[in-house]
Amino acid sequence: MTGRAADIEVSQIMDKQNSALLEEQLFNLARKAYQIKMVRGYAHELNNLLTGILGYSQLLLTVDPSGDLDREQLKDIESSAQRSRSTIRQLSRLWRNCDPIPGCIDVKGSISSIVSAVRYHSERKSMMITQEYIGGDILITAREEDFEDAFYSLLIALINEGPEQSQLQLIVEKAVKDVSFTMESPELSRVAAILISAWSGEMTSDELLQRNIHFWVFLRLLRAMSGDIKKHGDLKSAVVISVPVNYQN
Repeated sequence: MTGRAADIEVSQIMDKQNSALLEEQLFNLARKAYQIKMVRGYAHELNNLLTGILGYSQLLLTVDPSGDLDREQLKDIESSAQRSRSTIRQLSRLWRNCDPIPGCIDVKGSISSIVSAVRYHSERKSMMITQEYIGGDILITAREEDFEDAFYSLLIALINEGPEQSQLQLIVEKAVKDVSFTMESPELSRVAAILISAWSGEMTSDELLQRNIHFWVFLRLLRAMSGDIKKHGDLKSAVVISVPVNYQN
């Protein structure tokens, strides 16, 4: 190899290394930006919950001096208090500086919390997100930060790409080795096609970044969790996202 050829090879290697470094920096900056958005969404949800707690409490104290409290109102207060505690927990997680390690995640609770966090953004576009969970407890072992940031990024991407007054149905089901997330929306059929195209490699990272950086972050995190994306067997406007029950690093 001549000196000139060696210089070119070294330059190419350095270019690849610099490109990988810049991509990683962009990825970390994007995650931080989404976490700031998450704080805004969680704060909005927390304010709504506290309004309900205070409202019911004041109502029961002033309207019912006999002390004969309505059971359904008590259940609402308890539910709002539990959700408030969960929301505060999510907020505190965003500012932990330790490296995340795999742990047990309650998928139903986590996804419900994420949907609550994006409600601030979905309501601005009049998007309705419905959830359905098949089976009892749905637990997986994964890095909590990766899991939550991934699905938060995905929902934000879907909200941004979707038209006004659209609907998104999310069905979560646990199998033996993985948990599947079926996302279906007639208004978002082209978004399903984008996800499939990007996952299969037909769309480059640069093209996806230009399209929607939220999708790019989601796909990177899904790969980190050894997940997968497939077309739905019957519905063209749906995709099936799967995450292993047990995270393998």
